[in-house]
Amino acid sequence: MLNKIKSALQKNPREVLNTEHLSRNKTYALIALAATVVVIVIVALFVPKGAATIPLKVDYIIGEKMVYCDTITSTLESFSTLTMKPLLTVPNNTCIKAQEIVQVISFDGENYLLNRTTMMTLNDEPLSFLSTERINRTGYSTYLLNTGNTNVEITNNSVFSGSYITQLINNQEVNIGDVITVPYPNLNPGIDVTGELTVSFSGIEDLSVPAGTYKVFRIDITGSNIIMRLANSTVDVSNTFDVNNRVYLEYGSLRQIQCSMQKTVHFQSSTVNATTQMTNDLILTQHIKP
Repeated sequence: MLNKIKSALQKNPREVLNTEHLSRNKTYALIALAATVVVIVIVALFVPKGAATIPLKVDYIIGEKMVYCDTITSTLESFSTLTMKPLLTVPNNTCIKAQEIVQVISFDGENYLLNRTTMMTLNDEPLSFLSTERINRTGYSTYLLNTGNTNVEITNNSVFSGSYITQLINNQEVNIGDVITVPYPNLNPGIDVTGELTVSFSGIEDLSVPAGTYKVFRIDITGSNIIMRLANSTVDVSNTFDVNNRVYLEYGSLRQIQCSMQKTVHFQSSTVNATTQMTNDLILTQHIKP
């Protein structure tokens, strides 16, 4: 042992310095590596969860049934522009609770056929509505109405609908964090529409509802000062409204899991002015798979 120590002390000083230099370089390299790891961990913690591409493709199961609870509340304030007095002939506040059942009937390789049943009670009277919806893999949705001799297709243009979003932006996929601005769609040739909708896509998360826990992504749809007027009319009738809609869709299938909407509508005409504030909350309460 003493001979090893003596031998080390008798080494060339330059060689000793080189050894110390190499050791110091290794230490610096280890510190730099550790710092890099820390930076990567910090970035991973603060990057939004699920920062990735979201496929906008419908993937249902034939025979599955989805049951939703739908609550609609509204407040109406109206007055005559002639007398400037409130109109008391209509109820000011309403609250409607409905149950909607969506059943997947068939799939032909491109289009799903859905049966929709909506049940509610209005003025103590039970009401039920039946409709058939056809929706393709990319989310384009139409309702099929039987008029006797022919079937008429009506485009599903409800801002509250999850399938409406995919046909609105006409993309097969988006990235989390994307913000898309589109003109408010005008599907009625008798109406002039001005205004835009802003569609924002947020991160992937787990969402628990009465039907279970789902991997979802969030979409926010907002629009303000959207104006609708009768086209080519001598009567000045218009609606101006603001909308704020939040939709949670299941990642990978586009099933609606939960939706909420707030909407304010101002109606103006030569005789009546009215303001309606409406909220609509939809949540998946039961999911039955074949």
